[in-house]
Amino acid sequence: MKRLKAHSTLRSVFTLAGGTALSQGLIVLASPLLTRLYSPASFGAFTVFVSLLSVLSCVATLRYELAIPLPKDDDEALTTCILSGAVTLFYTAATAVPLLFFSTAIAELAGVPEIAPYLWLLPIGILGVGFYQSLYYWAVRCGEYPTISRTRISQSLAMVVIQVSASFAGIAGLIFGQVISRYVGISSLARSRPSGTVIRAASSLPALREQAFRYKSFPLWSAPGTLLNTVGAQAPMLAFAALFSSHIAGLYALTHRVLSIPITLIGTAMADVFFSNASDAHRDGRLGHITGNLLDKLVTFGLPIAVALMLAGPDLFLIVFGPEWVEAGTLTTYATPWLFMALLASPVSRVFLVAARQKELFALQVLQPCLGILVIAIATAFRWEFLPTFILFSAVYTIFYALYLWRSLSIAAARLTDRVWPALRVGGITALTTGLPYTFFSSMLPYEGQAHALLSLGLCLVLTLACYGVLLLSLRSSKRSD
Repeated sequence: MKRLKAHSTLRSVFTLAGGTALSQGLIVLASPLLTRLYSPASFGAFTVFVSLLSVLSCVATLRYELAIPLPKDDDEALTTCILSGAVTLFYTAATAVPLLFFSTAIAELAGVPEIAPYLWLLPIGILGVGFYQSLYYWAVRCGEYPTISRTRISQSLAMVVIQVSASFAGIAGLIFGQVISRYVGISSLARSRPSGTVIRAASSLPALREQAFRYKSFPLWSAPGTLLNTVGAQAPMLAFAALFSSHIAGLYALTHRVLSIPITLIGTAMADVFFSNASDAHRDGRLGHITGNLLDKLVTFGLPIAVALMLAGPDLFLIVFGPEWVEAGTLTTYATPWLFMALLASPVSRVFLVAARQKELFALQVLQPCLGILVIAIATAFRWEFLPTFILFSAVYTIFYALYLWRSLSIAAARLTDRVWPALRVGGITALTTGLPYTFFSSMLPYEGQAHALLSLGLCLVLTLACYGVLLLSLRSSKRSD
C-alpha cells in the first residue's frame, strides 16, 4: 500500500511538473523572440506592472484557497472554495477605486510613468488570479492534476501569442497578454465542480460564515504574511525601477524570469502535491519524513541546474536573447544562490500551514520586506551603483531563505543532520561532473564572442546531463543498499 501511495504521489508530481515544464517551455521558447521585439526598458516597465499585480493579487482570496484541501468533508471544502471566490469579488471592488483614480501617482511613484494608462487593467487581473487560485486548489483536492497541467499550458500559450502578435503596441502588448492569460483555464477547472443543488447548499450564508470563522487564521495571519512576503520578493524589481531606470529593471526582470523557471518547474509542482498529502502525514506522525524527502528531491533536481546557470549564464543570455541582454546574464552569477535557496525554502514552508503555525510564518514573512527596505536604505544612503546593490540584495535574501528553510524543517520535525549527507553527495557529484570540468575546459576554448558562447553552452549542457546521469545511478545504488 505504501508503495502504491508513493507511486501515486510521484506520478502526481510528474503530471504537474510536466504541465509546468511545457508552460514554462513555451515562455522560454518565446523569450528570444520577445527580447528582440521589446527593449529592456519596455520589459522593465512591464515587469513593474506584473510586480504590482503580484503584490495586489496575492491576497485577493485572503488565502482562504489554501484551506480548501484541509477539510475531510467535501461539502465543507466546497463551501471554502465558494468563500474564497466571494472574497475575491469584494477585494477586487475595493482595490479598483484607488487604482482607477490614482493611477498616475502610483505609476510615477513606481518610477515608470509610462504604465499609468494601463493600471485600470490591474483589477481585471486581480479578479482572474483570485478565481483561478480558488478553482486550482479545488482541483488539487480532487486530484485533477492533468486538468491543472492543461490550464497552465493554455495560459502560457495565450500569453505568448498575444504578446508576440501585439508587439506593435509596445508595452500594451505585454500587459494585455499577461492580464488576459489569467482567465484562460478557469472554465476547465470549473468542470470538476459538483451539481448546482450541492453548490447552492454549500453557498448558504450560515455555511460560509462557519467556514470563514473556522479558517480565520488564514486571513488573520497567512494573508498579511503572504502580502509581506510578496512585497519582499518584488522589492528588488520595484526598487531597481525607482532607484535606477526601467532599463536596469528590464535586465533584472529577464534574469529573474530565467532563474525562476526551476522554481516554478520543480518547486511549485512538488509543493502542491506535498501540501495535498501533508495534512494526512501530519495526523499520522509522518510529516518530518515526507518533508525530508521533499527537500532531498529539491536539492537533487535543483542544484545541477543552479550550478550550470551560474557558470554559463552570460553565454546563455548572449546566444539566446541577444547582445543587448548580456548584462542580464552576468547577474545570474550573483542571483543564483538567492533563488536556489528560495527553491528549497518555499515548498518546504508549507509545513507552517499544515501545523497551524500561521503566527510564526507571519513573523518570518514580516522579516523579508524589512530586509529589502534595509538594503534599499543602505544603497540610497551610500549612493551605490546598481551592481553593488544587487549583490547585497542577493546575499541578504540568501541568508533569509536559509533561515526560512531551517525553521520549516524544525516545525516538521525533520532532522537537519539527516539531510546533510544527501546534500553533500549531490553537491560533490555536481562539483566533480559539472563545476570543475566546466571551469577547466571552458578556459581552454580557442574561440571568442558567439563561437565561444556556443561551445561553452554545449559543454555545460553535456556536463549537466552527465551530472544527472551520475545522480540517477547514485540514487539507484543507495536504494539497493537500503
